[in-house]
Amino acid sequence: MEIMNSIARSEKGIEARSRKKNSSSNGNGATTDGDGIYIVSDSGDSRNRGGNRSDRMAKRKIRVHRSRARKKTTPLNSLAFFLIAGCMFVIYLLVCLILFHNMPDSGEGGEEAKGMRGLVKKTKEQVDRIRGRFQHMKTKLTPDEESFLNAQAGVSHHKDDAIAADANSTPKLAVRSRAVKESSTSSVPVGIWPVSIRNEDGIFEDIKHPGFDDNNIHILSVPSFWANDPVSIHENKLMSRERALSIGTCITPDPITKSNTRGDACPLNERTIFVAIASYRDYQCRDTVHSAFASAAHPERIRVGVVDQIVVGEDGSCDIPHTPCTEDPNQPLCLYRNQIDVYQMEAALAVGPVFARHIGHRLYRGEYYYTQSDAHVTFTKGWDDDIISQLEATGDEMAVLSTYLTDIVGSIDPNTGLSLRHTRPIMCNTEYEGGGGEAKHLRHLSQPEGPPSIRGMPQLQPYWAAGYSFSRGHFVATVPYDMYQPMIFQGECISVSY
Repeated sequence: MEIMNSIARSEKGIEARSRKKNSSSNGNGATTDGDGIYIVSDSGDSRNRGGNRSDRMAKRKIRVHRSRARKKTTPLNSLAFFLIAGCMFVIYLLVCLILFHNMPDSGEGGEEAKGMRGLVKKTKEQVDRIRGRFQHMKTKLTPDEESFLNAQAGVSHHKDDAIAADANSTPKLAVRSRAVKESSTSSVPVGIWPVSIRNEDGIFEDIKHPGFDDNNIHILSVPSFWANDPVSIHENKLMSRERALSIGTCITPDPITKSNTRGDACPLNERTIFVAIASYRDYQCRDTVHSAFASAAHPERIRVGVVDQIVVGEDGSCDIPHTPCTEDPNQPLCLYRNQIDVYQMEAALAVGPVFARHIGHRLYRGEYYYTQSDAHVTFTKGWDDDIISQLEATGDEMAVLSTYLTDIVGSIDPNTGLSLRHTRPIMCNTEYEGGGGEAKHLRHLSQPEGPPSIRGMPQLQPYWAAGYSFSRGHFVATVPYDMYQPMIFQGECISVSY
């Protein structure tokens, strides 16, 4: 009885699950009776499903085939697209080059081209510079040039043997541009000592005088900068110690590398010093040069470069002593004449100290230290050792010693040549000058001088003085004078220090 009831409940459950409202066919060959019970047709549902599956598989194969065909043709289409685009770009570039090449320069008087033409011109110049630099690095010195440089490096620099030969006996070898001897790794020219611009005939640079307008151009032939590209020296960033030590010559070359650039390995008494002097009709100029050599502890490592602005026939030249060398050959101006370079310039072309000192920077040739001095200065005994010890006491490769020099009266012992002063002038007394219809400018006034509160080393100060400055030689490459500041006097110190 229980089993029958269970069967009955099961049948009723099957019947309940099989009912569908208002349905006569399920689309698969099955129909229902009036009570909604499914009745399978004689055709068989499995055969219909098999046929539908075959249709689906055929359609799927067609889709796969089409997809593979599209994948095969896509790279070809992309390649064709890029080829067409590339050809169009090349044609456009050629048209632009031809068009801008035939266009006249913009502006009058050959002013610098602007826009696309200017960009093309600058790009071409940059490529030419890079190509020329690589060509220079591949160029080798001729045997005559090598023998000349070796002979120059081997010259005795002892004081007793330092009597210079006549200027006419100096070899007139056509020394190539310094770029030939430029280091291929650092862009720093190779250090040579002794050195002079007199050996650079034919490679001077023509510049336009900044004191004339475009309607009255005056061209000056001036020495080229020590480095063809000054920016390659400092690279627009703070110079590393390794970079700084690659600049600066020694009077004796390295016994292994034969280079005069030796860095810290160069003894203090053999490190070269370049003294730059700008003079305008100053009768004391020759006395200043005389003092620089006569008072130096090691005059064999001193080289003086003078920009001498004079009236020929009225003013004496800075390198000509009061007494002819034939009468007194032991004068410093006679003994060390090969270590003196004078760029003589007509006084009428003088346009202030900035332009003159700009040319003075062009006389620098890689010396270890750099000194800038006025043309009316007397040096104390052993000044070179003294100033070097002060700079080295800072322990700073970028330090610059600078001040307004003390009055000569009562400052130097006439018997010993040593300083009698124990005070220190500090560059701190500066104020704005001008006003009204004129622009204000900073002017250095008389500077306070008294016993130093800091002893044994230099003292920091806020300003730099053009009258006297001492630093490492790379100062010239890092902070060159601006040639486009004619007739500037009060702003000279400010423009360099800032």
